[in-house]
This record gives sequence, structure tokens and C-alpha cells, in this order.
Amino acid sequence: MMTTVQPQETIQLKRQVTIKTVVTDTFREKANKEITEEQSLLKTEGEALEKQYQANLKQLEDAARQGHNVAPQLDGLHKEVLSRQQQLGEMQQQLATQLAELERVANGTFLVTGQMENYVTVAVGDAIYEKLRKAEVHVQDGVVTAIVG
Repeated sequence: MMTTVQPQETIQLKRQVTIKTVVTDTFREKANKEITEEQSLLKTEGEALEKQYQANLKQLEDAARQGHNVAPQLDGLHKEVLSRQQQLGEMQQQLATQLAELERVANGTFLVTGQMENYVTVAVGDAIYEKLRKAEVHVQDGVVTAIVG
């Protein structure tokens, strides 16, 4: 017995949606506050990392004084801490760059503030590339002002 597949009239496909926000004084204040808070969290995380490193270092030094070979653990600890410090430094630099860019952008300018995905219905006879092109959601002060595409 042979089964046949029935053609469909429509199908849901995924596409990218770009979120663009209009720079306003309200947006600028909120973004500045969020970036500053994130910088503070990164600073706190860096301080906690240093404290943990010092505690681990002390334990390894104590073990070394008791005659244990701690060279591999010490090397691993140094590499791990250096890697994490580098990551935190890069994140801090990215935030500083975002703050500087925000200061340079004029009010009324659109900034890309996110990417999302959504589904679009494609039907027989549709222009596929028009349906799947990236859509945009325009936002001003937290309110959607337009949906393009």
C-alpha cells in the first residue's frame, strides 16, 4: 500500500527580527544606568575572583610547605585566574565602548538593541524572499512604534 503526501497550503518558517531603538534622553538615561550597574557587577566579580585566588593560593602554599607537589595545581590556578581576568577586562572594555558610543549618538538615531526570531506564515504563491527577509521592530521609550517587514 502506497501513501501519498498531501500538499500544504501554508507553512510556518522562522526568520530574524532586528530590534531598533530610537535614541532619546529617556533611552540614554536608562542605558547609562544599566551599563553602569553592569560595570559595577563586573568590578565586584573581579574583586571576588581575586579573593578566591588568594585563598586558593594560600591553601596551595600550605600544601607545598607540607611537602606536596602543587606545581600542576598552581599552574592551573594561575591560568584559570588569568583567563577569567582577561574575560572580565574585555567585558569592561565593551561596556566602556558602549557608553562612549551612546554619548556620540544623536537623539532620533536608531540603534540596534537586539535580535530575535519569529515565525512567519508562507503560503503557496507568496514571494518567499519578501516573506523571509529580516523584519524590524522599532521602539521608542519602551513602546513599539513600528513593525517593518
